[in-house]
Amino acid sequence: MSHTRLLTAGLFSLLLLLPAARAQIVTTRPAPAQRAEPRKVDKELERKASALLDEVLDEGQGLKLPENRIRLQMTAAELLWPRDKARARDIFRAAMNNLAAAMSAITPDDPQYYNLINAPAQLRQQMLQMVAPRDPKLALDFLRATRQPPPEQPGTNYRQPDPELALELSLAEQIAAADPQQALQLAEETLSKGLSYNLGNVVEQLRRKNPEAADRLATEIVQRLRTADFASDYMAANVASYLLQTTRAEAAQGDGKNIASLPNPRQLHVADETRRDLINTMVRAVLNPTVVQRQSGNLYSLVSALQQALPEVERYAPAQAATLRRRLTEYEQAVNPQAALWRQYQPLLNTGPLDALLEAAASAPPEMRGQLYQAAAWRAFNEGGVERARDIINTHVENRQQRTQMLRELEQRVLWDAAQRGDVEQAARLLERITNVGERVNVTLNLARVAAEKGQTQTAQQLVDDAANLLSGRAQTADQFSGQLQIAQAYVPLAPARAFELVEARVGQLNELLAAAATVDGFGQQQFEQDELRLQDGYMWGGLIEQCGFTLALLAAVDFDRARADADKFQRLEARLPVRLAIARSVLAEQASPNGRSPRISFGGGIGSGID
Repeated sequence: MSHTRLLTAGLFSLLLLLPAARAQIVTTRPAPAQRAEPRKVDKELERKASALLDEVLDEGQGLKLPENRIRLQMTAAELLWPRDKARARDIFRAAMNNLAAAMSAITPDDPQYYNLINAPAQLRQQMLQMVAPRDPKLALDFLRATRQPPPEQPGTNYRQPDPELALELSLAEQIAAADPQQALQLAEETLSKGLSYNLGNVVEQLRRKNPEAADRLATEIVQRLRTADFASDYMAANVASYLLQTTRAEAAQGDGKNIASLPNPRQLHVADETRRDLINTMVRAVLNPTVVQRQSGNLYSLVSALQQALPEVERYAPAQAATLRRRLTEYEQAVNPQAALWRQYQPLLNTGPLDALLEAAASAPPEMRGQLYQAAAWRAFNEGGVERARDIINTHVENRQQRTQMLRELEQRVLWDAAQRGDVEQAARLLERITNVGERVNVTLNLARVAAEKGQTQTAQQLVDDAANLLSGRAQTADQFSGQLQIAQAYVPLAPARAFELVEARVGQLNELLAAAATVDGFGQQQFEQDELRLQDGYMWGGLIEQCGFTLALLAAVDFDRARADADKFQRLEARLPVRLAIARSVLAEQASPNGRSPRISFGGGIGSGID
């Protein structure tokens, strides 16, 4: 895929996800053009980044909150791993010990247990994801040393999944690439404790590395399913449905009645008797009168899967086939009454002519009519009839809010179509129709990237200037602040001096805001403890600090010393250190990730819903 397509694809995704009335500003990555060639790290720059990393580790000991220290230790160890595994492993162990101590201090009988354990639990999961591909045994030891109590079960009709099982299987999934046998052993151990949706991911990873191990695990899961309570355990229902699909020799496509089959490239090979056992187990679950009395929604995945496998049900369980067909119809009408109607219109929706779809919509039941007209409008647009699509929406979509949203999305799709064709000038003209400031900034910056990718540097910079003019002056909200940083990021490859000016102004303003927030903390959302800002996910200040760090990390490739000096302008230690770490990471991270990517560790979040 070309870089231009990558950029325009990103624009398309952004346009489709923009909310109806507000636009969310997000921190963006560098344009693909800047990342096309592997970056050759200058030795002097690498030396500076390594020295900065050492400073962060040393000064991080001065942080008061364990979770803040742990976040820094985790990321530092990740960066050190390719250079000094022994030291990195020691830092990982120190972070693990700190986290284990913090978690053990929170007792399950505390009324605030689930609130208190949330942030450490997130850190634990991040830690496992980081350590597992580097040292699976260390990750497994840590997982088991910090095991949490099982969740409370609210009642007989629903079984809360055990997150510990999910974590163990997530670890097995990561281990599978390097050691399929160890991953298989770990997955087998979890089967005695319960079922988790992650089993499918483990099976898939094993299938790629060791098909025999994947087939063995699939067989053992089928045996475990025999005793599952499908009515209360939706994990069991999902796992069974997954296995029914992946153990087929052919991949079924269709509506359950008209099935087209193709060779299944992801097939798991199990004995015919095992597949018969799986189908009979699922049939018994759906025909169980206790399940019918509960009207359990957990079985919907079983119903859908069995509809695709009815020919096999007739072969493996002929005595139950007729009853099952009737029960599937009854169940679907009770749980999802529109499903049967949708199947009636599926051929028209898939391949039918536009006029036939409009005719069907006119005579459809009221609960289906609006959705069919929506489908017809997008069909018209995809066939090149923009005006006809607009006419269908205006004429037939009765709900005013829905009609407004569809017309708005239509304009966005027209804009996207111009960008996809590479017609930046037309896209820029269409941009004038967008009145919401947040949407306008987002789309303008994405058009700037498209222009830059086409080599239209002057046009790209003019578009970024236009976005900057929309958000000029001192930010009045967190979203405006975030949007200005997004603009600074767009300036990096075009006018880095302007990018530095913007981020430096934001650092100064953020110092003022943090000082004010510390003063009033406790009268609103409590984000400080022991006069130190919590950097956990979901807190606004941590998110803004992270965005400043990300912007300065981009600028470090232009002027490392100035970016580092800007990081040092943060007055609070807990703000200064993550930004320094982000700058060091911008130089060192490409070698730090085993899979060639450097996962970005979040030091916060919670930016609001849009620019006012």
